[in-house]
Formats: sequence, C-alpha cells, structure tokens
Amino acid sequence: MQEGFIHLSWPHQVTKVADNLYRGQTDLVLLAVDLEPLIEHVKDEDLYGLGETYPHLYAALPVEAVLEAIPFPPRPDGTFELPAQAREIVTR
Repeated sequence: MQEGFIHLSWPHQVTKVADNLYRGQTDLVLLAVDLEPLIEHVKDEDLYGLGETYPHLYAALPVEAVLEAIPFPPRPDGTFELPAQAREIVTR
C-alpha cells in the first residue's frame, strides 16, 4: 500500500474507472467486497477535487471480506460492462 489506502469503487463507478484506467485489458478480475466489517477503515473521499467521492480502505483487505472474484473481460471495443454476477451481488 504505497499510498496508505486501497482504492475501491461503488458499483455505479466500476465501469467508468475500468474504462479510464484499464480499457482493453483482458486479465482483470472484479472483487466484490463486503465493507460492513471494514467500515471503520473506509473513507468516502474526493481526493482529486473532481466532484465525486470514492471509497478508500485504510487497512489491509482480509480475504474473508471478498465475497466473490468475478472475471471482468472488456467488450470488443475495449470498454467494460458491469457483469451480471456483480449486479446480482449488489442487489442482495
């Protein structure tokens, strides 16, 4: 953790971040994380003054907090779509 925290995204932010930073990358895995047991270490912050906050985890991510590891391949044009498996987790 060079920055002192782990960058996370809320579900509605995942594809925007992936499109901006990882467009066309074919080896991504999306981790669905249960933040409830970690909430005291999570801060929702706008670090770059962009008008949007992102969750940052100021602790190690314990394996038991990972609900699922979901393959996250890009579309043919290199952009991403939130996998159905991830959308199902959000609605649980």
